[in-house]
Amino acid sequence: MLSAFGVGTVAARSGRFLLAFVFLLAGLSKSVRPGAFRTSVDALLPLAVPRWLTAFLAVLIPVIELGTGVSLMVTSGTWPLAVGAGLLIGFELVLVRAWRSGLTVSCNCFGSSSHYPVSGVDVLRTGLLLTLCLSLLLFGNGGAGIVAASAAVGATVLDNVTSQNNTYGIAAATGNNVVINRSVFSANSAAGIEGDPGAQIAVNNSTISHNNVGVESNSSVRLSNNDIAFNSLAISGASGTFGNNRFSGNGSIGTPPTPLGGATSDVGQQ
Repeated sequence: MLSAFGVGTVAARSGRFLLAFVFLLAGLSKSVRPGAFRTSVDALLPLAVPRWLTAFLAVLIPVIELGTGVSLMVTSGTWPLAVGAGLLIGFELVLVRAWRSGLTVSCNCFGSSSHYPVSGVDVLRTGLLLTLCLSLLLFGNGGAGIVAASAAVGATVLDNVTSQNNTYGIAAATGNNVVINRSVFSANSAAGIEGDPGAQIAVNNSTISHNNVGVESNSSVRLSNNDIAFNSLAISGASGTFGNNRFSGNGSIGTPPTPLGGATSDVGQQ
C-alpha cells in the first residue's frame, strides 16, 4: 500500500508525464506542418500585431513546446512547469478571444490534424491543462515547495500557508530566519520542514503530517503548539520545543525535541 506521500509523488509524476506528452505532441504536430500553424497564428492574433511577429511566434512556439515537454520528462525542477503555465495562459487568452468573437478558424493546436474552428472544447481543454500545470507548480513539484535561501541574512514569515506533495514542504538554507504560523506541511516525500545548519525556523500552531520525515532539523527548528502526526519519522536531528506539541500516529518519534525553557511571568518562554 502506498503511503500518503507516496501517492502524492506518483500523482505528481503522472501529471508531469501527461503534460510532457501533450507539449511534445503539440510541438511535433506543428513542426511537421508549420504552414498550417502559421495561418492560424495570423488569423487568431489581432490585426495590430505585426506580421513579422506572428511569423516569429509560429516558429518559436513549437520549439518552446518541444523543449518544455522534454524538460518535464528529464528534470524534476519547477521551471518547465512555469514555462508551460506561461504558454497555456497565452493560449487560453487567445482561444477565449477567438471563441467569443465567433472566429471560424482552427487553432491548429495539434497541427493540421486539429482543423475544426475554435470552440468551447478547446477553451476547456486548455483550461484543464493549465489547472494541472499550476497545481503541480504549487503543490506537486519535484523540489522544495517553499525555499528560503537568501544569500544574506533572510527573514521570511509564513502565515496560513499549505505546502504539500513536494520533495520538501519548506527548506531553509544557512542564514535564513523563518517564522511559520497556522500552516500545513503534508505529503512531502523527503520532509515537511527542513532547516540547514545555521538556519532558524520557528513553527507555531501548524500541522506537519503524512510526510516521510516531519521535521528535519540541524539544531535549526523550534516548535510550539503543533500537530505532528502520521509521518514515517516525526523528527530527525536536534530540535527545540516550547511545549504543547502533539505527536500521534508517527512510525517513530525519532529524535525527541529538547525543552527550551520554562515560563516566567515577566518575559515568557525563552
